[in-house]
Formats: sequence, C-alpha cells, structure tokens
Amino acid sequence: MDIIKNHLPRGYEEAIAKKVGCSRVTVHNILNSKAPANSGFWGKVVKVAVEMAEENIKTTQRVAETAETLKNIIV
Repeated sequence: MDIIKNHLPRGYEEAIAKKVGCSRVTVHNILNSKAPANSGFWGKVVKVAVEMAEENIKTTQRVAETAETLKNIIV
C-alpha cells in the first residue's frame, strides 16, 4: 500500500472519497490499514487509488520526457 500512496497526487484522499462516495477519513483508514478488509468501500478505494497512482506515474513520466526534449532543444 505504501508504494501506491507514494505515487498519489496531493489531495488524493479527498479526490478518492468523492469518486467512491465515502468520507476522507474512510479513505485514510483504508489506505493506512486501519479499516477492516471487509469494509464496503475497501475494494473501491483501493481500485481508485491504484488508478490515480498509475495516472500520476504516467504524468510524471510525460513531464520528464518533455523536460528532456526541451533540454535537448535548448542545448
């Protein structure tokens, strides 16, 4: 879970809560292993967190690629 959380953008708890339809505290508890695995929101929260982390990784990679391209143009 830490790997997923390390790749989530700022404000992820609120964003996930809105998408899933639960509270920010529920998201926090699930992602910090403080909620039971049988919580009705557990699967949805984890699914959205993984999707957000993957998108954030892709965005970071695109920014790095763009920066490298610009660096090559400027040099």
